[in-house]
Amino acid sequence: MTAAGRRAYNKETGGNLKAPQPGGGKRRTSYCARSKGQMKMHGINCKKTPKKRICAARRRWKC
Repeated sequence: MTAAGRRAYNKETGGNLKAPQPGGGKRRTSYCARSKGQMKMHGINCKKTPKKRICAARRRWKC
């Protein structure tokens, strides 16, 4: 969400949305670790099957 969008949302709802962390921070690290475990548990290899949902999600999260 853009800065103007966050400002409008916060004004409308009384919320306190903040800008995203640079590089994703701890949420990204945590997600990458969890998703790697899921891949290992289900035997998914993203080099062989790059169209799997978990592989696409990991690409979007830059894991």
